Amino acid sequence: MGIGCVLDGIIKDHPKLHTMTIFAPHVIEIMEMGPSVVHQLLRYHIVPKKHSFKHLASMPEGASIMTLCPGKVIQTTGTVVNVSDELLSINRVEITSPDLLSSRSFVVHGIARAFAMDWAAS
Repeated sequence: MGIGCVLDGIIKDHPKLHTMTIFAPHVIEIMEMGPSVVHQLLRYHIVPKKHSFKHLASMPEGASIMTLCPGKVIQTTGTVVNVSDELLSINRVEITSPDLLSSRSFVVHGIARAFAMDWAAS
């Protein structure tokens, strides 16, 4: 099962999904995982609403954001502002490339690594 199949499944499962935010770790990291893990992991990295970096940075630390993985949320875990940049982390993973791709219906943020999940609870 490739990433394309998982994304096709997401579109099929969520026909009313009109906007989304994708937190994108390195593709190689995802490709090294088994198919069932990739299926859950990709859904855990997609939020059914478009959130720009500016909007995410305005959220309070600890704010929960529902993902497409049933029953799983991600949280804002840190905002650091210094003279030259603003750094933000979600689930303790830094957003390294904010607003990497953006359109009216989606935004992609590059992240340092995949979010950890409690697979035993899935």
